[in-house]
Amino acid sequence: MLANGFVGKTCLLEKEHTRRDITNAMYYYFLAKISELLDTVFFVLRKKDSQVTFLHVYHHAMMVVISWSILKYEPIYLTIYIRNVNSFVHMIMYTYYCLSAVPALRNYLWWKKYITKLQLVQFLSILVHFVMTLMKSECTPSFWSCFIVVFNASLFIVLFGKFYIESYTNKEKRRIEKDNQNVQNFAVNENNNEIRNNCNGNDNLKQ
Repeated sequence: MLANGFVGKTCLLEKEHTRRDITNAMYYYFLAKISELLDTVFFVLRKKDSQVTFLHVYHHAMMVVISWSILKYEPIYLTIYIRNVNSFVHMIMYTYYCLSAVPALRNYLWWKKYITKLQLVQFLSILVHFVMTLMKSECTPSFWSCFIVVFNASLFIVLFGKFYIESYTNKEKRRIEKDNQNVQNFAVNENNNEIRNNCNGNDNLKQ
């Protein structure tokens, strides 16, 4: 990718050794996507059913299908960027999971929500790269590759965006509302105690 540019201005797939290298790389990427299905197995074994959401299952299952389809039918230059950026994001994500398995480190893992932001940036960048490839590259993908990339990247943006809002934005709003309610309850209790003390004091004076 560094040698041929960000969007592949020339079609290196015409060269047999380049096509072989890209196919080999996609094969290992496909195997990596299969191994990530173990995430679901581990969640089930640990009885964390809440983690087995539609987003989780669809994302992992569809990545296996997409990587297999590209590997078998169209190992195009476009896949180099998708593979690289996706692998980078997953390296950070699984680093977080490894660190979270250490109880002593959990208090320092405040950056979990930024992983979701990074995933959103990933899908947006894939769409941008895809559009640039269509406009600039001599190695334009087929209609089905266009459909698969645009549809799934767009859907992942919607699903991950919804997950971020529900998990972090709405959760933060509920926390703030709860804190405000606690402050109000404390103020009311303090006021009631003050009134009660004043009443007791007046009763003592009358006696």
